[in-house]
Amino acid sequence: MKILIGIYERVGEGAGGGTETWAETLATEYRRCGHEVRIAGQDMRGVNLCSDEYDIALVGYSPILDKLRGMACPKVSTCHGVTSAFDDQVGHPDFNAAVSEEVQRKLKMRGIESTVIRNPIDTDLFAFQESNETPEVITFYSRYQGHTTPGVPVSQTCGTKPFTARRTVAEAFPNARIVGRTGHVSAAGVPGMLGNSDIVIGLGRSALEAMSCGCNVIVYDYAGGDGFMTPDRMVEARKNNCSGR
Repeated sequence: MKILIGIYERVGEGAGGGTETWAETLATEYRRCGHEVRIAGQDMRGVNLCSDEYDIALVGYSPILDKLRGMACPKVSTCHGVTSAFDDQVGHPDFNAAVSEEVQRKLKMRGIESTVIRNPIDTDLFAFQESNETPEVITFYSRYQGHTTPGVPVSQTCGTKPFTARRTVAEAFPNARIVGRTGHVSAAGVPGMLGNSDIVIGLGRSALEAMSCGCNVIVYDYAGGDGFMTPDRMVEARKNNCSGR
């Protein structure tokens, strides 16, 4: 099949946030299965919007649906969040997916029926590794908490919202390394970083990637926390996409 994946912004492999990683993970697996895949940003640069070139379009940023009206192929819209206006339904997809039951409820309130299809994780890339019996390396892996304002001392920055979580982790685990999803470690370096961690603190994809690597995981960040992950807790936490809400 020839598959088009549409997302908010195509900023380069490994350079974006959760939705771009979602798109790259899907594309990697589909290519492994022999399909041809193209990822495009909301500008749809280089994509013929009035052709039957593609067999299916997977959309991770719903406003793109309006641009794809001229395409005859089936369109699947995946809603990723409960807070972003970008995830509000636009256009008329053939199928709606939600990454969690929490998101599914959000869509239901707007009269939109959906099926839960959870965030994909490349388990070959994020391969299981044994942790030390006694935890030695603790990593707070967060797209938000890993950043500070240039020129502002960490002690000041982490005392202001939304860096309360950062301060809490720093006080509880003084030796924890605090790493941002972007800017602090390359995409290629993330699996190795997680594989060398004994405990990872984070939300959403950060927590899922860490669990795939076999790390002990504490779901916690700016949105709240689900605590230390066990199989039973994971059954409940995944309903909110390990968001801590």
